Formats: sequence, structure tokens, C-alpha cells
Amino acid sequence: MPLISWVRRRDWHILTSGMFTYTNDERFTVLHAEGSDDWTLKIKYVQKRDNGTYECQGRTQPPQMWFV
Repeated sequence: MPLISWVRRRDWHILTSGMFTYTNDERFTVLHAEGSDDWTLKIKYVQKRDNGTYECQGRTQPPQMWFV
């Protein structure tokens, strides 16, 4: 199963990794149903300062090559 992380590109801040959140801003959470391939970054009460690019990164164990 891949480990999915969400990163804010503006400052390369890791927001989530797996189901863990690595920001003090409680508006950011990750949504994932066990067994699903869907990982969604949720931002509650979106503000203008949230504008920008967010990147989803995946890693597998053992490492595998992914082509997009």
C-alpha cells in the first residue's frame, strides 16, 4: 500500500503523511477510506491565503517506480 503525503508547494511544507497531519493549522485534514486508492486533502474554511499549488506524493513499500 502506498504512503501518500500532501505538500504545499509555496513553502514545501508537508501537510499530511498517511493519516497523520503535520501542521498546526487544524483546517487541514486528509480523507481516506481503508482499502480505497483515494486520498483527499480537505481544507476547512478556505481563505485567500490558501491559494496555490498542493502536491500529492506517493511512496510504496518496497519502493516501486510510478509513471504519471
